[in-house]
Amino acid sequence: AAASTSITEGGASGSVCVVLTGTTGSPTELANALAVSVASVLNGEAGAGDFSLGASVTIPAGTMLPTDGSHCVAVSGTEDTLLEGDEAFGARISGTDQSAVVSVGASDTATVTITENDAGEVEVAAASVGITEDGAAGSVCVVLTGTTGSPTELANALAVSVVSVLNAEAGAGDFSLGPSVTIPAGTTLPTDGSHCVAVSGTEDTFLEGD
Repeated sequence: AAASTSITEGGASGSVCVVLTGTTGSPTELANALAVSVASVLNGEAGAGDFSLGASVTIPAGTMLPTDGSHCVAVSGTEDTLLEGDEAFGARISGTDQSAVVSVGASDTATVTITENDAGEVEVAAASVGITEDGAAGSVCVVLTGTTGSPTELANALAVSVVSVLNAEAGAGDFSLGPSVTIPAGTTLPTDGSHCVAVSGTEDTFLEGD
C-alpha cells in the first residue's frame, strides 16, 4: 500500500500493508480467504538480524474490493549496540496462495528504513600539544564516544576531518597538519585516543618566538 515506511531501532513496530484490487472483469468481493506472503530483500545495508518481519497476511473471505490497505504484517527494528547510522531493506510480496486468480502486481516492494537510535561524538583527546620548529612530528588525536543509547562498537569506518584554525600567530606556512584520520570499523567505544593526525613545524630563518 505504501512504497516506504520507517521504524526505529528497538522502537515500536511498524507495518507493511497490502492492497488487493480486481484487474480483469469487475470483481467486488473476495470469495475465499487469501494468504499473501511477504519476504525481506536485503540491499547491503540492513542485515537479517537487524529486523523482524511478518511472513504473511491473510485477507478474509467476504472482503470487498479494492481493499483499503489495512491488511498488514508487522515489522520492527532489533536493538543493538552498534553505532551504524540508518539502514534500509525491502519488504516484498513474494506470492499468494491463489496464484491462478491473484497475481503479484508491479508495485510489490516497500522500502523499510530502520532509524538509528544511537549517536556518538568525536573530540580531541588533548586540548594542547607542543612541537618544535623543524623537529619531530607530533600528533593531534581524537576520541569517539557514544552519547545517545549505549553503543559499544563502531559498525562502519569513520573518517574524521581535521583543519587548522589560524590565530594571528602561526601562519599556514609554519606547519604541516594531516587532513584526516580514519577510525576503523569494529573499533570499541569509547576509543582510546590513539587515532591521530601528524602535525609538524616548518623550519625557517625567522627569529619569531613560539
